[in-house]
Amino acid sequence: MTWEFWTFLSITSVRQVPQFWLELRSRGVRILHSSGSRSTLAMFVLYLAIWITTLVYLAFSDPRQAPVIAGGCLLVLGTGMRFAALGQLGAGYSGAIIIREGHKLTRSGVYRLVRHPLHLALVTELLGMIVYAEAWWLAPLWAVLGGTILARNRTEDRVLREVFGEEAVGYQASTPGMNPLAHLYRRGS
Repeated sequence: MTWEFWTFLSITSVRQVPQFWLELRSRGVRILHSSGSRSTLAMFVLYLAIWITTLVYLAFSDPRQAPVIAGGCLLVLGTGMRFAALGQLGAGYSGAIIIREGHKLTRSGVYRLVRHPLHLALVTELLGMIVYAEAWWLAPLWAVLGGTILARNRTEDRVLREVFGEEAVGYQASTPGMNPLAHLYRRGS
């Protein structure tokens, strides 16, 4: 197996560590609201489908350097966004839409730029995987994942409005869902 395979496996493995650690750390805190289990499962299955396909392809191919570098940059960018967002959430992180006792609405750091930075990170990482392996046939799965994420974002936003009321309404009105460039459009208006 090539260095491209091992680099890909390393980056995509390291990205999981903070999530598992935060999930374990938050065990035992009382859950006040939980939803989104179907979208969580769908996102996980789509992620695995793209990840495993890319991994198998890389194991049996000799990828070109330009796509590996471009895809690697997207993977590292997405992983960096993931780490920043998880660092902001801390023990408030959950793979599902969960409101725990003492939960606060996160509005600072990367959450000041977009409301759903973990989903933006996921989309970026998976695009990086597709580019890395030049696995363009996976683009339809990536598009399905994008639709799943948008539907989940609507559910998450609704739950936050129900729990946090006007604070969430104001935050959602002033902060774009996943497009950090939307701030530029708003300032120019």
